[in-house]
Amino acid sequence: MLNIVFCGSPEFAALSLDYLIEHKCAISAVVTMPDRQQGRGRKLMFNAVKETALRHQLPVLQPEKATDPVFLNDLRSLKPDLILVVAYGKILRPQFLAIPRYGCVNLHASYLPYYRGASPIHQALLNGDTETGITTFLINEGMDSGDMILREKIVIADDETLGTLHDKLADAGAKLLLDTVQAFSNGMPRLYPQDHSKATYTQKILPEMAEIDWAQPAEAIRNRIRAFDPAPGARTSIQIRNQHRILKLFCPKVIQKETTAAPGTIVDVTPHGLIIACGKNCIIVSQVQLEGKKRMPAEEFIRGYPDAAGIRLN
Repeated sequence: MLNIVFCGSPEFAALSLDYLIEHKCAISAVVTMPDRQQGRGRKLMFNAVKETALRHQLPVLQPEKATDPVFLNDLRSLKPDLILVVAYGKILRPQFLAIPRYGCVNLHASYLPYYRGASPIHQALLNGDTETGITTFLINEGMDSGDMILREKIVIADDETLGTLHDKLADAGAKLLLDTVQAFSNGMPRLYPQDHSKATYTQKILPEMAEIDWAQPAEAIRNRIRAFDPAPGARTSIQIRNQHRILKLFCPKVIQKETTAAPGTIVDVTPHGLIIACGKNCIIVSQVQLEGKKRMPAEEFIRGYPDAAGIRLN
């Protein structure tokens, strides 16, 4: 049986770790990000992978730097056959990559070579793609550029959001990672070089990327809303009762309707939602979240603000 070290941090990775343990993979240790202080009390919080590891009574390593000599010696002493990496959060240098017998394998949430980098799920939604994928590959010193082991395409539903696509890819990724481990059971499996000429790259997600530009076409705005649902939520601002407040929008649909109203204007309120003018066509949103309030059906918002029609969002 392969001796495996697992590296990861968020919920996306925790699902893979749980799945591997459930299927009797030999995990000798888990490497994850250091605990961080969170909340008003500044309490140390464990990430999802650490919580999973502790639940299964696995040793946990949390180096501040993945290049720390003491940490690397501890890792070498485990004599891993494979190191599996899923959203760990640190760049891995050659001295780390050289430790396992067969190398370090990464699970990436795209159909490589497309969407290399930190935000492949966001980018697929922002671009309005109808499919994406998951890939396992051997890590090299490049950015998600190593030789591939397994790939699988995943359909993006018309109403897919960041949350639902994240969960869909996490579930499919866990299964693909187990298949990848099994592919190493008889030694190094067949590897498939990436076509680097087709590579595309993602960027770090910044808070301002969730801001809605109403001059854009309705389809682009719809994609942005989906790409930031549930968090942080695509946002705009609204002036109601002489106050400027943040309004987050969810559950959008495009309406093929031209209007003379300025982009961002709420042109109608219906039992199904707010209809808002865009640079081209309109969108209807069926859920909203007003600053200081919980997410709610647009119908509930309209009951509180029945004169919303005609207000311009910006």
